Amino acid sequence: MQFKPDYTPKQMFEMGIFAGMYFRPINSTVTNKTYKNAHKEFGFLNNVGISKLNNGTWDASINKYKIRAGLPLKYWEEHGWIKPQDPYGQVQWYCRYHSGRRTPDDNRQIKRALNFLVRFGQRKNPSDKVKQALLQWGWNWEKKRDFNKIKELVRKII
Repeated sequence: MQFKPDYTPKQMFEMGIFAGMYFRPINSTVTNKTYKNAHKEFGFLNNVGISKLNNGTWDASINKYKIRAGLPLKYWEEHGWIKPQDPYGQVQWYCRYHSGRRTPDDNRQIKRALNFLVRFGQRKNPSDKVKQALLQWGWNWEKKRDFNKIKELVRKII
């Protein structure tokens, strides 16, 4: 399946996502390992400022919509949404997918991303928090879409 959100990972980081903290050092409870400088894996992020990738502190002013949006990594881990191959989560998966990696986890991640789009992308007057959250999944809230087609596609994903 071809999966193409509205924005590339580079565009997402350039616009400002996760208050610059996405690739911060983490202690994964899924892998029981510590990770740092994970952004260095992705050459396409080389020209994105470090403050937008691995900022030392949470700074909502870095976010495109200047608001905090998202759930803590611990919450994602506790709900089984983080798999060992991508300990940072969905955006790390998307960076690797965008780079050409394909894995058995792709269908699950694609289905999650499309379901998120359907759930929040249909709002007529979304809050800045919703707009920021959609961006963090690679979606442009302003784009016109046929949500019935997206729902049908989600039903077909195994």
